[in-house]
Amino acid sequence: MAPAGARRRGLFLPTMAYVTSAQLRAALPPEMTAQLLDDHGTGEADSSAWSEIQAAVQTEIDGKVGMRYPVPFTDPAPAVIRNAAFILAAELIYQRKGFFNDGNPWTKRAQDIRGTQGQQGGQPGLLDRIASGEVPLTASAPRARPAGAIIAEPAKTTPRSGHMLV
Repeated sequence: MAPAGARRRGLFLPTMAYVTSAQLRAALPPEMTAQLLDDHGTGEADSSAWSEIQAAVQTEIDGKVGMRYPVPFTDPAPAVIRNAAFILAAELIYQRKGFFNDGNPWTKRAQDIRGTQGQQGGQPGLLDRIASGEVPLTASAPRARPAGAIIAEPAKTTPRSGHMLV
């Protein structure tokens, strides 16, 4: 059951967010954060706008990695998820004020997180690679596919003289 006040304008607002306003304020100048999140011209960040961004970011992340891991993640979420959430949230707050593509300093980083699958020459993003098991969720989690292999014995096709057998 959702906590009291958790539903606003039809969106479920998570009780534990993958990114916090404190993280945003630590990375962006406070006056810029306030300007980007001010919907009422008060000069202050609008908490409901920030809550909607948090919910959108969590929905996007859970939608991708939820194919492999149980979501939502418990507090604290894995570091790779918190970092991805911060980048996606930063991109969204700029987009709210009309900063897209090259005008948004976070778009390239967000594309690396999100991926460009579905576009010509598209590539999977970090979230896709986590969902497929290619990238571990945590540093201690084993990879679904090993990164490489080490051969610890001499090849059977090369004699001791060093010449290849044909």
